[in-house]
Amino acid sequence: MEKIIIKGVTHNGLSIIKNHEGEGSVEETWSFREIRIGLHWPSAGSPGYFCLVGQGSIKTFDSNHPLRLLRESEEILPSKLFEKMCDVAGTFECQEIFCDLSEKFRGYVLNFRDFKRKERRQQDIFLRQAPYHQEFGHGILTIKDWLGRNALVIPKGTIVAQQLGSITDGNLAASDASERFYAIDALRHVVSAFGVHFSISHHGNLNSAAPPSGAWH
Repeated sequence: MEKIIIKGVTHNGLSIIKNHEGEGSVEETWSFREIRIGLHWPSAGSPGYFCLVGQGSIKTFDSNHPLRLLRESEEILPSKLFEKMCDVAGTFECQEIFCDLSEKFRGYVLNFRDFKRKERRQQDIFLRQAPYHQEFGHGILTIKDWLGRNALVIPKGTIVAQQLGSITDGNLAASDASERFYAIDALRHVVSAFGVHFSISHHGNLNSAAPPSGAWH
């Protein structure tokens, strides 16, 4: 992914710099109104994976506030996944992690709560139920809609870009689709969240944001 240097918080979001490495490199400033994480829990068929996505502060003509994938990572061990995810969340001042909080993942949810209590007690970060979490196909259509409007930027060479390039309509009916395409699973959680959830935090005043209703923290 691009080399990203965080420059600091502004009145309208988080400004960061993208550096294109190599000959003819250019520098570009981005400003985001909200930054969130999508999470896929690890399982027997897939590693755990998270992606951090920013929503631009400038509304475009045909795509509202566009989204951009800023970070992604996969880990097999939950403890390693939580550590890396919370590190990235802290760096980008992200408070919300959207995922599947269904009963079958209760063990992981409790593991995360225990990790946060022991390792990140002072960090404001919360698990939230992802919209349409039980409908993988709906998530694919949502991602396609954002991509079709040029409202979602996914850097080439990323795990999720590779999975989006290989998934077919036939894959959607498979019972293990969300595990096989685990990066897409996480991405659909956070993209769907941007479509239906208002911001609960405001950069520059993060400590005053109350945890959302039903959040695990």
